[in-house]
Amino acid sequence: MLLSKNQRFIKEHSEFSEKIAKISNEQIKNDCTILLRDLSRYVQELDNKHIEFTSSRMPDHLVDIRENIQAIRKKLNSKLKDF
Repeated sequence: MLLSKNQRFIKEHSEFSEKIAKISNEQIKNDCTILLRDLSRYVQELDNKHIEFTSSRMPDHLVDIRENIQAIRKKLNSKLKDF
């Protein structure tokens, strides 16, 4: 699930927005608005990386790692079968 679609994040974002709207000090309000915008930008960036990773072909080095894990599991199972 994407973080931007997560109910907890959506609720938190809404709460931040509501609190920021109530601030009377313009400098603090602007600082908080910028921070909330940055938060949203980083969440979107993370979501994009997640989409990119899950939709792309698995990189070759990950395939090699998976094969190594399978080989080690096989060796361990073989060595431990009598115990």
